[in-house]
Amino acid sequence: MRRTRSQHLTSQSRPVSGAAPSSFGVRHKMPPPSTYPAVWCDFNACGWSGERHDNCVYVLDQKRLVELGAKVGDKVFLYMEDSDDGREVTGIEGELLDSGGKLVARPFGQEFYNGPRFW
Repeated sequence: MRRTRSQHLTSQSRPVSGAAPSSFGVRHKMPPPSTYPAVWCDFNACGWSGERHDNCVYVLDQKRLVELGAKVGDKVFLYMEDSDDGREVTGIEGELLDSGGKLVARPFGQEFYNGPRFW
């Protein structure tokens, strides 16, 4: 069962070092809504490489990636639900990268979208 972003944040006793980009707390409308395919992710799973400037998201919906035929270099809209019914989301566009044979995503340097699901 997927949890919403707020449930993930409140279920952890302490955040992973570098887990959330600094802009994550200040959410804005990303104009216009993304045209890239939506892929659920866990924004709490950022920066797991331990590298200083790592902002990659390491937990992605693997089933969705297979459905899309996703590959390195593809652009996606990364999101987490903000409501129990999944109608409100927070997300950001990013690019898929290889991390030891597994796809991870690096968010683009832009504002996060927060609002109704648009796909």
